[in-house]
Amino acid sequence: MSLADPRNYNVDLADKGAIKEWRDALRAFLVKKRKFLCDYCQKPITVKTGFDAHEGIITRADVPKGTGWQGLIYCELNVLILHPACHREIPPS
Repeated sequence: MSLADPRNYNVDLADKGAIKEWRDALRAFLVKKRKFLCDYCQKPITVKTGFDAHEGIITRADVPKGTGWQGLIYCELNVLILHPACHREIPPS
């Protein structure tokens, strides 16, 4: 099984433009793979509801700047596809 991971597609993780392109492609790939269902409520994603892609386990804030690891968090196992209403900011514990 090949995961949607930037390392499997030779994404230049030092190039912010390449990371943005990867994120956009990953978002489109995941919504199709997950059968247009929200990862939280499992209800259909439609043009009317819209959807967002969010980091689930490791967020951008968790990765120290300057390490070159920022792009690695945009992989299939760390990105959730959510309705905008299903995404709630969770305060730090």
